[in-house]
Formats: sequence, structure tokens, C-alpha cells
Amino acid sequence: MDPKVHVVTEQNWICRQLADHLKDLPGFRVRVTTDPPRDAQITYFLTYLFREFYRPVGKSVGLFTHYEPGKHQQRYDQIASQLDHCIVLNEGHYDYLAHKVGHHNVSRVHLPVMPKATIPPLKVGWFHRSPPGYRNRKRVDLLDKVRETDWITLFQSNGKWTPKQLHETMRNCDVFLTTSDQESGPSCLLEALSLGKSVVIPQGVGLADEYGDIPGVFLFNRGDWYSLQQALRDAYEPLRVKYEVVSRNNVEKWRDDHAHVFERLLA
Repeated sequence: MDPKVHVVTEQNWICRQLADHLKDLPGFRVRVTTDPPRDAQITYFLTYLFREFYRPVGKSVGLFTHYEPGKHQQRYDQIASQLDHCIVLNEGHYDYLAHKVGHHNVSRVHLPVMPKATIPPLKVGWFHRSPPGYRNRKRVDLLDKVRETDWITLFQSNGKWTPKQLHETMRNCDVFLTTSDQESGPSCLLEALSLGKSVVIPQGVGLADEYGDIPGVFLFNRGDWYSLQQALRDAYEPLRVKYEVVSRNNVEKWRDDHAHVFERLLA
């Protein structure tokens, strides 16, 4: 029969959510409780402070979160010395506790996030008017290609939105796009920068070259779809990298990390 793990934590708190993720821990029977553990092979205090209130049964483990040097540090150190194993969330805490209780008594796990199954599309806003006669200058042909790109969601105002709609969409977008061959500003370039958004705009159009050296401003060759596509990919890359780095720290990783720790303790 699979070993029993009692996870002692608090209701209605983020640590309860972390504990609930362990209910499906492969190879173990996990009970999440606020009651004293009874017949566990492993008692996991999530967080370590619950060790002060409950007598552990079986192997004792604690998740060690932050501490303030000098403040509660003695308490932190004392509980670490009482447990069979300490679990931490970052390298700094690993180094600190490994120095106190030994490397073999400390493991690091990765705090989980719940990303979408696939990376979200790049949200691109095109905030210009395009009445009849403007299509050529505004290069709506390029805009049509952007709309057909499967990793982009396009928001196109055409000058018809209310100020509230415009404001909300601007705040929601990742990139402000200008495709025009000729513009004065455009004002959406400055609005994008004031909101901390990226900008994709043709070289030589309006204020583009004056702001072209600012991080987050991506210039492309006027009228060139392939150059525009590359600029959009360059704007997407930082978002893609952030997503992929974080998405590795998922719930499955959280479970696997704990399974390895518990298996070593019971070996």
C-alpha cells in the first residue's frame, strides 16, 4: 500500500491551494488536514510554523518560507533542527538552511503557477481611422496579413470606439501597431510609450526614428510585410521567453519535486 502523507496547513490561504495540488501525488496517499496527524509515514508542515502546534508522526518535513534576519531567526533555525527534512523555494534559503542542518537535510522545490496550456497570442492594437480613401496610405493590406497571423490577436478601432473602449483596449494590448506610409505623430506611439507598451512602426514615419532607440520600439521597412512580421516576432519574443520560463514551474513539477523528496526520506 502507498505511504501516507499528512499535509498540515491552514484553511483559506495560498498554502492550502499548494497542499491541495499534492492530493494527486503519484505513489502516495495524501491527506490535507488542520487536525493533528495520526498514522502518517510523513507529516508535512506547510509551512514550518505548524511544527510548533502539532507533534509529528513518522518522518517530519517542513516548507520553509522567508525569514527576516534577526527577527524570528532563532525560531526558524530551531524548528529546522527539529525536523527530518526542510523544503525551500529558492537557492538563498537552500544555502542558509544547508549551512545550519546539512545539505542532505534540505531540498528545493519549485513554486507552481497555472499557465494556459499554450502561450497566449500577442495582443496587437491598431488605433487609427481607415475611412474610404485612406486604405492605401494606412497600408490596410499589411493589416489584413496581421489579422491572418495565428499567433496574433488584432484589435482594430477604425476610429469608431468610445473613449472608454479605447482606453480599456489600449491597457490590455501588448503592442501598438502603425502600418501607415505617412503619419504625423502618430499619437498612439506616444500613448503606447506612456503606458509602457511596445510599439511597431515603419522607419521614417512620423516620430518613429526619433523614438527608435527606446527599448520596446520596433521599426520595420515601410510597406514590407516580411520586415513587419519580423518586428512583431521581436516584440513577441520577450513575452514568449517569460511565459516559457514560468510555465516549466507547473503543478506537475511541484508534485514531482515533492515525490522525489518523500521517496528519498522513506528509502
